[in-house]
Amino acid sequence: MFKVVSIWNLRPGVSIEEAEKQYYEEHIPLAQKIPGLRKYTIGKGRGKDRPYYRIAELYFADKDAMNAGFASPQGKAVIADHGFVSRIADRIVMYFDEEEVKL
Repeated sequence: MFKVVSIWNLRPGVSIEEAEKQYYEEHIPLAQKIPGLRKYTIGKGRGKDRPYYRIAELYFADKDAMNAGFASPQGKAVIADHGFVSRIADRIVMYFDEEEVKL
């Protein structure tokens, strides 16, 4: 599997409640429509000194599937989601070939 990891903070002055509402009601539904998306997980940082507010992990079969997904109209809509992008800061996006380790 190929994984895209995005971590970010909120911009100073952005309401957590407003950001969460937009994220759950608008951004996540957009991302769920990306063609080829196999798995989608999100998390929220904990603790007073957390380095990042949120993380999202999007899984695809391979890098080509990820590229095709983000090149699609649905993928472009996620990237261009102004309601989301206007509220975040310090965003880092990383790409990984993922290998599952059996327990």
